[in-house]
Amino acid sequence: MGALSDIIESLERLTAVHHAAAAPAFARAGVTETEGALLWALAHAERDLTMSEAATALDCDASNITLLARRLEGAELAERIPDAVDRRTRRLHLTDAGRRVMEEVTAALERHTPLAALTSAQRAHLRSLLDIATAGLPAR
Repeated sequence: MGALSDIIESLERLTAVHHAAAAPAFARAGVTETEGALLWALAHAERDLTMSEAATALDCDASNITLLARRLEGAELAERIPDAVDRRTRRLHLTDAGRRVMEEVTAALERHTPLAALTSAQRAHLRSLLDIATAGLPAR
């Protein structure tokens, strides 16, 4: 195979390791993989996400986000709050309990990622390469 496909395969393997590392922390919180993806998106967004923004981040229909949001609210991991500017719009907000789950997930990822073997200079270089590669992609 070509060099680009080898890189893609390596990224897929790395993603699989990360999913496997995060799964137990999400399971302890009673969170499915899809709900975990929404928690991840909320934790890494610059601000609370609208339902539409969350649907875009997860590449799914807004009706799916409504169901996921309802489940996360039931578990007290997220809440829907009114937008400060447009009171008709709801934003998904990570609760303190949701933040604690994400701290546990992040700690598990940091313990298990093969990226931990990289030096700080190598990590900085990888970060810059990923920034270049993802520059034109929509924010998640």
